[in-house]
Amino acid sequence: VLKVDVDSIDPTGPIADLGIDSLMAVEFAARAGKQLNIQISAFQFTPDLTLEAVGARVALLIAQGVGDPEHDAI
Repeated sequence: VLKVDVDSIDPTGPIADLGIDSLMAVEFAARAGKQLNIQISAFQFTPDLTLEAVGARVALLIAQGVGDPEHDAI
């Protein structure tokens, strides 16, 4: 989504420093949802949020199986 070199990203810095805007947040949430089978809201992407915190949230959602329609239906 950012189209930047991975080595240039500080995972502990605020995402606002990376230039992530609301459109990028929506795109990231959609990609994560599709590729990881989770539901993450773009509204969770506040300017002071870090990529480290995003990663922790995504890991928690995966571990809980949250957002998996087939899992939820069972």
